[in-house]
Amino acid sequence: MKKGDIESLTASIAIDLTSIWEKNEDLTAHLKAPDFFNIEQFTTGMLDIKNVKQKEGDTYTADMQLKMKGITQDLQSEFKVTSKKPLHVTGTAMVSRQLFQLGSEKMGVGEFVKVMYDTDLPQ
Repeated sequence: MKKGDIESLTASIAIDLTSIWEKNEDLTAHLKAPDFFNIEQFTTGMLDIKNVKQKEGDTYTADMQLKMKGITQDLQSEFKVTSKKPLHVTGTAMVSRQLFQLGSEKMGVGEFVKVMYDTDLPQ
């Protein structure tokens, strides 16, 4: 990011899939299994962020590319900058559960899952 200009922000974020955790130990184990994230074969996901545009006030949109399990999804996310030092953002994105082969149709969950994030971005 150039001199605090949010619209110049680009980022590549590694996602440690082995860190998946849920309060229920059985659910944690199931999420790490081959029919979900398959962490024995795929330990890391990547999220690339670019084309940030100010929507209104502290609200922005960004083009993102999520790579997991050898599969890529292009998506758009809306986020809010809640602090500039450190740069802290909160936002949402819709991730295709089916595209990434997460779970089965029997789960009763639709194709897209709303992912929420609340994080500091290093500058």
